[in-house]
Amino acid sequence: MRTVLLLVISSVLACGAKGKRAQQHSCIRLDAARAEQAASAKQNRANLEAAIVARGLSLLAIPSQTVGIDKLSPEWRTRTQPSGETIVLAPIANQGCGDSPRFELVRNDKGEVWGLYAAARATRKREVDTCACMSEQPVTCGGAAPPPLQLGFTLPPDLTFRGEVRIDYDVEDLRLVFADMRQGSSCPRMPPPPEQASHCHG
Repeated sequence: MRTVLLLVISSVLACGAKGKRAQQHSCIRLDAARAEQAASAKQNRANLEAAIVARGLSLLAIPSQTVGIDKLSPEWRTRTQPSGETIVLAPIANQGCGDSPRFELVRNDKGEVWGLYAAARATRKREVDTCACMSEQPVTCGGAAPPPLQLGFTLPPDLTFRGEVRIDYDVEDLRLVFADMRQGSSCPRMPPPPEQASHCHG
């Protein structure tokens, strides 16, 4: 009887350990996680471009430039230069973490142009577990908010600006989960941003 009882207890303990192992997160290297993130972003971009074409429009390849700010407007608008050129002004934005905000124009075959409002619609959510610690990654952002940024596009004379157009498109919402975000992590604590680091001595 004692032998049977011991076997039952051993079986229960083994199943419990197996269950705990099954609950543990498997993770991948950061470069592999970044590659999955890039592939997801590439597919999201392809979805947007397909949605633009489905509306009978195409992207207008005009480079943007930084222009002077006359007012903090959240709308697409135009400004006529002393030379007579028309500048299409994107909504006011902020430069963040070294990346410029992305504004684009679309057009139809009649020469009409719109500012693109790309309305992402998350149809799938996915998390990718990486073994890397976020606290060990280089800190590039932090401190005071960046100043406002005004981007503009010089419109060719044969095109007419019509305002803003909304394009809905499907995206995968992919999030990287660093080791710091999981319970029982041995990652070091996050350092403060460079601008907020302590300057005390002694």
